[in-house]
Amino acid sequence: METNRILLRPWLESDAEALYKYASDPVVGERAGWPPHKSVEESLEIIQTVFHNDTMWAIVLKETNEAIGAMGYMPDCPLNLPAREGEPLVGYWIGKPYWNQGICTEALQLMIEHIRKETDYTSLISSHFVDNPASGRVMEKCGFIATGETAIDESLDSGDNRVLRVLRLELMKPRFRFNTIALFTTDNTKMVDFYCDVLGFETKWNGLDIDVEMHLGDMRILLFPRESIEKMTSQKFTYPSGINGTMEVSFDVPTFADVDKEYKRAVGMGAKPIMKPTTEPWGQRTCYIADPEGNLIEISSFNEK
Repeated sequence: METNRILLRPWLESDAEALYKYASDPVVGERAGWPPHKSVEESLEIIQTVFHNDTMWAIVLKETNEAIGAMGYMPDCPLNLPAREGEPLVGYWIGKPYWNQGICTEALQLMIEHIRKETDYTSLISSHFVDNPASGRVMEKCGFIATGETAIDESLDSGDNRVLRVLRLELMKPRFRFNTIALFTTDNTKMVDFYCDVLGFETKWNGLDIDVEMHLGDMRILLFPRESIEKMTSQKFTYPSGINGTMEVSFDVPTFADVDKEYKRAVGMGAKPIMKPTTEPWGQRTCYIADPEGNLIEISSFNEK
């Protein structure tokens, strides 16, 4: 399991020194509810016991090939949480130098997709100490929803007087799989130039075909002439004029600085500015521009660094 910058793989005994380097930091263990490691030998023992299974992975930074954290789940929830029968407990942590970089979110998304594809679980449960809200934000970005319940678990380090907030992710198979976004257009050439030059999409459009298919990573956007959709459906539609306030296309970028950079770049290349980069009270840095036909485009990030 991997992304462009991280890899999830089984723990190796050769990871012991890296594990000790990050797990010996008392702040890291305190947030997760376990005591800091006291030696490389203790870290090795944990790799050989606690981490030695098929549901626990090292978070490895590809750039350095170093294990910088852990991601995993327990098939049955051992904590004092309101878990359903046979509901796995999700847990994770990452070394302090890598906090607030979105790495835990990437790793958790990878594991969730693995669980969806390889298991029959219908839901996952997790929790975080209420004095560690950052962990909760990671879960929420990956689809976990607070159940409204809290718990106390004395088996956790310092857990006898710290409240746990409970979250759950439902894994039921969806009826639909998202396919694409289609924008109805009056000038495909102008729109292709904008989405390719300003936002970096790619297309094999020859300039003659009626519709246009554009790709950027896993994203797909279609451009379809308004006159063609009306002919195909034998219907006459009305369209917003000026800025289209009925929809938006939303793009995530890694950090707050990237929001500012992409906004400046897009406006400099001719995008219509709608809202300058702003940090909202809920922790999102966001901005809005518009494409040549007035469709709103949001560029945002939840990661300050």
